[in-house]
Amino acid sequence: MRVLAGRYELVEFIGRGGMGEVWEGRDTVIGRPVAVKLLPQQNSPDAVELFFREARTAGALNHRGVVTVHDIGQDPADGTLFLVMELVQGSNLATQLRTYGPPPVPTALDLVAQAAAALAAAHQAGVVHRDLKPANLMLTTGGDVKVLDFGIARYMAATHQSSQVMGTLAYMAPERFAGAPGDARSDLYALGCVLYELLTGTPPFQDGDPLAMMTAHLHRAPDAPGLRRGDLPAELDAMVLRLLAKDPAARPASAAELQALLRGTAPTPTTVSAAPPRPQPMGDFLLEPPTAAPPMPLFPPAPFVPAVTAPVVDASSTPTHRGPRFALVAAGLLWCGSLALPLWGRTGRASAHFPAVTAWDLVLGRPSWADAPFIWPPAIAVVLVTVLALVTAWPQRSRLGTRLCWAAIPVGLLATTWWAVMGFMATSQYADSCTEDIQPTTPLEQAQLRRCLDDVSLQYGFYLLLATTALLAAAGVWALVQRVRHRRQARGSA
Repeated sequence: MRVLAGRYELVEFIGRGGMGEVWEGRDTVIGRPVAVKLLPQQNSPDAVELFFREARTAGALNHRGVVTVHDIGQDPADGTLFLVMELVQGSNLATQLRTYGPPPVPTALDLVAQAAAALAAAHQAGVVHRDLKPANLMLTTGGDVKVLDFGIARYMAATHQSSQVMGTLAYMAPERFAGAPGDARSDLYALGCVLYELLTGTPPFQDGDPLAMMTAHLHRAPDAPGLRRGDLPAELDAMVLRLLAKDPAARPASAAELQALLRGTAPTPTTVSAAPPRPQPMGDFLLEPPTAAPPMPLFPPAPFVPAVTAPVVDASSTPTHRGPRFALVAAGLLWCGSLALPLWGRTGRASAHFPAVTAWDLVLGRPSWADAPFIWPPAIAVVLVTVLALVTAWPQRSRLGTRLCWAAIPVGLLATTWWAVMGFMATSQYADSCTEDIQPTTPLEQAQLRRCLDDVSLQYGFYLLLATTALLAAAGVWALVQRVRHRRQARGSA
């Protein structure tokens, strides 16, 4: 087991990122559990001097929202630079967002307000973060936000080529791309990107190409968060867009001012606890009984309300999953109706060639269903789509249900089309049986023939309606797919 500088024992590997490796460690002198960050090796004396200077400045910060730096050093064995920090019990916001989606609006505002308070203390001490992002914001099991990696970005910039801009593109202020070193208002821009992601689930710009991402930050105006999530008040939209202003002078003057704005924007004191607001303890937010493997949610998932022009429905009454779920559920239920409708009427009058089959025959298991084999595949499709629609709607966070419903819709289309074709063929056989079995020599037989031909006309009309329904459903699914694709493209270019 590796021991740094003869004191800090590396116990368990936690993760690796652009800023180096993070380990759970133990201070062998006082027996305290710690977190140890190993930075990439750099032999440049200037870079090493910069590291110690920045780390000492960051280590002097004393705020509940800043991860405490206990020690810094360089391992004499191989020259590895390391920071020894407090070991935070919890998870970073990037993991929380990836696993559970965006939190409710009051929780998001509270989380960013806590981060703003930590930034205010750091900026007052002359420390700028320069790489603020969800992965650097730890959320403890008690609901407190702690900011990581103050001062590290500047050291990392010194270890790379001077022309390279260091930071995370999705959260980098426009002036950073222009070569400015970044200041307090650059941190506020990054925090605005974090708030945007907490509210909508995605950063304001997420172009895959780094050059396109840089161009977006420099020149493109972000969409208002309310366009992606319809339950946001207009004043919150205005505040987020102010944070994301291209001109640093148009942003809030300080992190303290931002904190005050966030506290003033937070809705309903009954939703967020009294000042300073805090998320509820972790146990109140568990979505399911705790297990050893998956991480526990430290904030609850947010109710998602699509952006609409009509008055927004109360978020507490809306489903808690985003995306095309509502359209899929509605399509699934309507699909069930279109498939189940013909089961409750006769599909044919009994004859030597085409026995009568009704829905009750299927339910009661009468032998006649086997005489019309084209009935049972659509019946199974009805049950399948019904179950999948219910799975999609409940539990509300079932992504598997959404995917299964997407898969079931083409199955339903094929089944309905096949049913209509087979129905036309069976009806044609039934029409032949009418002319073969009934010889209209008497008035009674003439009446029977007319009734038989009427049944043929009704069945042809019914299956024509069924085929039309299939075509309309196919057009609806195509329109839904195009709409989802358009939304994804819009989010990708925003």
